[in-house]
Amino acid sequence: MFDERRGGPKEYFLGLYLTIENDFIIKANFITDGCGVMIAVGSQLTILIEGKSIEFAKNLKLEDIDKTLNGLPEEEKYYADFVIEVLKSIIEKYKQEQ
Repeated sequence: MFDERRGGPKEYFLGLYLTIENDFIIKANFITDGCGVMIAVGSQLTILIEGKSIEFAKNLKLEDIDKTLNGLPEEEKYYADFVIEVLKSIIEKYKQEQ
């Protein structure tokens, strides 16, 4: 399992946990103490990446999460940036261990 836990916007905590096998994300989970937007963004991220290749996940953008959630409020889009940043950090850890 590959994971990262860090504080984010507004001092919210995010833990993202990925099970990766043969360059595919088999399972994705998250935990947060954040607001509803942070929960929605984290949940949507796991839906988007589970069962997908790490190459697909590495190329996710804020706009992908924003679109699947039918548009985040402008002042809340940094949550999507934050979860993508954490995701990309985990992918880099995975690649370094391969």
